[in-house]
Amino acid sequence: MKKIGRMFIVLFVTLFAVLLSSCGQSDSIVSNSNGKYTIKWVDGNGRTIEIDRNVSSGTTPEYNGKTPNKKGNRQYTYTFIGWSPEITQVTKDQTYTALFSQSLVKYKITWKNEDGTILGTSDVEYGKKPVYDGEEPTKESDDLYSYKFSYWSPTIWTVSGDCTYTAKYTRAVRHYTLTFKNYDGTVIDTANVLAGHTLSSPFLNNVTKKAVKESDDEYYYTFKSWSPNIDLNTYIYSDQEFVAEYRKIELPYTFHFDLNGGECDSEIKDKKTNGLYKKDFHFDLHKGDKKFRGWMYNGKIIFNSNGIVVNTIKEFKTDMTFVAVYENEYMVTVLSRVYTGSNSNYQEYYDLPISIGYVTPSATYAGHSNVKLTAIEADGYKFKWWDTENGRFNNNDTYIFGLWESDVIIRAVFEKESYTLSVRTNNSLGKVQIKGGEVAPFINQSVLYDEQVSLYAVPVEGARFVGWYSKDSLVSTNNSYAFKMPLGGYSLEARFEEKE
Repeated sequence: MKKIGRMFIVLFVTLFAVLLSSCGQSDSIVSNSNGKYTIKWVDGNGRTIEIDRNVSSGTTPEYNGKTPNKKGNRQYTYTFIGWSPEITQVTKDQTYTALFSQSLVKYKITWKNEDGTILGTSDVEYGKKPVYDGEEPTKESDDLYSYKFSYWSPTIWTVSGDCTYTAKYTRAVRHYTLTFKNYDGTVIDTANVLAGHTLSSPFLNNVTKKAVKESDDEYYYTFKSWSPNIDLNTYIYSDQEFVAEYRKIELPYTFHFDLNGGECDSEIKDKKTNGLYKKDFHFDLHKGDKKFRGWMYNGKIIFNSNGIVVNTIKEFKTDMTFVAVYENEYMVTVLSRVYTGSNSNYQEYYDLPISIGYVTPSATYAGHSNVKLTAIEADGYKFKWWDTENGRFNNNDTYIFGLWESDVIIRAVFEKESYTLSVRTNNSLGKVQIKGGEVAPFINQSVLYDEQVSLYAVPVEGARFVGWYSKDSLVSTNNSYAFKMPLGGYSLEARFEEKE
């Protein structure tokens, strides 16, 4: 009996302890047989956030705590939207769990230029790929390179956090344009040059050749330089303009035009020039019903009627006369050649100076007509013969010949007369010398008329030179005496005396 009694006592104590333990748990729902119920509220994290006890049956429970929350993560944030199950009148113990909507987390995306300048920012949802919607990034060129946007660094990928993207560029060597202009502003040529490089030699030579300034009535122009200066050692780092500069040179030749009895439809006047150019001539000439054949100089047609050069001029002179020739007329060109010593030393004239002599001037004649030419020598000269390019053919100073249907060039050949130069001394106190000759007590030699002569008086030791005398007339007291050989010869005496 005693054993049974002890068992009941243990059972009772155990049951009582269980009941006490149940009462100590605050979040436990305990049924109430008297119409009272326990309502439990749970947040999104599974944590009990409120317990309402002894809630009467038939009433509507109400949550009185802070707005429930649910801890977000890198991908989502959560917003409370209600309870589950839907809140209804109390009929039993009930647990309500907070409901949440989820939203993708947005992260800040920053777009920067290479120099750190912020180009833009945007908030982009987790997992989405950001897109830069601003103007294409730029980087200012320097003297050597230009830059073009290439990519973003790091590589754009789906968003998982705040991120900064920096613009990166590819570079290219810059090209610069060099513009070469003439003096009047017109563009001669342009060149495209890599930065840091020099202009090519062929281009610079070619553009320089193209730089031309036409002559005016008084001057012609030759290229001098480019302004600013440029050469093959000039490195290019910018677009530049260069202007041609010229030297101004007075035109050296004057062309005169003899219409030879013809007429020109346009005005003809003397022309200064520096060469033989078609633009300086007129070709709208005629002589009655005779057509113009061309312009002739020194017996040769230089320009034909079509303006084509058919003969060149070997030697230009300060003044040159071109004669117009026409069909059915032929030019007899009379030149004069004056020899001054040897067969290779001569001077040729189109218009013979009167101081040398006279020849029948050049003129045109009808074909098959007789032509009479006359040569008259001046003092100090003598006529030798007539000749053509084929050689000597007549020694008479008057020459008559029949002209065929062709232009003819005839030369009247003259030479200088020689005269005797006689130089002596008055005693043995000195000697004389002609330039290039020996020192001697006297000189007796032939000298061409009008030739330059240089004499020197050389006294012996202890003597002095007094002067040069011609027929007892003093002409010079200088030891050296220069003169041109006069007509008929010249006699001189060099006089010396002892020093005192």
